[in-house]
Amino acid sequence: HKNHRFLLETWRRHRELASIALVFTLGGGASREIAREIEAARREGIEIVVTGRVTRAQLLGLYRGALCALVPSLYEGFGLPAQEALQADCPVLLSPHGSLPETVKFDYPLLLPLDAARWAEAIAARPRRLGLDWQSFLVARSFGVTDVREVGSGNIGATNVLRAAGKTAGAIAFALDAGKGAVA
Repeated sequence: HKNHRFLLETWRRHRELASIALVFTLGGGASREIAREIEAARREGIEIVVTGRVTRAQLLGLYRGALCALVPSLYEGFGLPAQEALQADCPVLLSPHGSLPETVKFDYPLLLPLDAARWAEAIAARPRRLGLDWQSFLVARSFGVTDVREVGSGNIGATNVLRAAGKTAGAIAFALDAGKGAVA
């Protein structure tokens, strides 16, 4: 139900992800079928790290060092992996299944349908490296601006999103910025 197969297929189909290692914790171990698929993907040159069980400190380190966390689950009772990642200030890509949509704000920008191309695009945008304004970057992208850093002032803040992608995108980016300020 965690849908590891979706991630493996996304990496296989989208070679732009080749430079990004895929890390699975698989605390309960991998099923034989998933283990075979991981080995097949490794033979294709995809870097996959399987950690097994980790301590809380190790998990926090993984989240803090991650480009983003990926939760393409078909079913989640509570969405603990998403909450753990968000608590570690790690952007999370989520599927819209099970309880996952209920674990984030209604306008969370990284709640994506299980479409490999959309996930690959969001991962390739490297949300962690964009700093605190990764949400603004993705808002602009969803309004047709491929990379807001390449237009206007070159910043990824709400003002440049407004200039580059229009009033609606700018308002969404501003609201996200204001939400970050309220939390801080």
